[in-house]
Amino acid sequence: MEKNSVLVLYSGVRHHVSADEYAPFEANRNFFYLTGIRRENMMLILDNANEEPTETLLIEEADPDRERWMGKKMTVDEAKAQIEKVGFIDTEKSVLNRIMTREDVYNVYFDTYRHDIDDLEDYNMMKAREFAQKYPGTRVKDCAPIIAEMRMQKEEGGEWSYAVLGKGFCMVANNRVTVLADTVERPEEVDANRAKEA
Repeated sequence: MEKNSVLVLYSGVRHHVSADEYAPFEANRNFFYLTGIRRENMMLILDNANEEPTETLLIEEADPDRERWMGKKMTVDEAKAQIEKVGFIDTEKSVLNRIMTREDVYNVYFDTYRHDIDDLEDYNMMKAREFAQKYPGTRVKDCAPIIAEMRMQKEEGGEWSYAVLGKGFCMVANNRVTVLADTVERPEEVDANRAKEA
């Protein structure tokens, strides 16, 4: 993800199948990959437009009365075990407004990938469309190709992978390391002359 960019990913929401029943929840695959969390109504923000990249997770605030019917929500302490900066999802609009009033954000990445043009719009696609309408001067890009490239998984006992990384994010959670960087080069891809000049 290049400098002056922000990535916004939503975990998704459950869908009604009747007046009092929901379909089973399935977290957005890229949200899960970057956070290791399979909970609904959350938002991950990776801000690469600051001097130092930051990551923020917005979660639902626990409500004991609702939890009796809807199930237990993730607490701030549980969320901080994954990502250090945690807020609440009801501040989503003000958090995005605060980011977008800065003059250093040129691109905002959302998960807008669709396997087929006729696929139904999911929650991330809907949020990307809403964002593009609200902030028409900002480029909305698809994060799926970047994350798909990152999702090279090794089986247990597999070979180590080495790479030279540029500026970005690194998260270690649940025995997994996730790296999102502006540049990644394997040793065989490094141009020695260019490296010496830098």
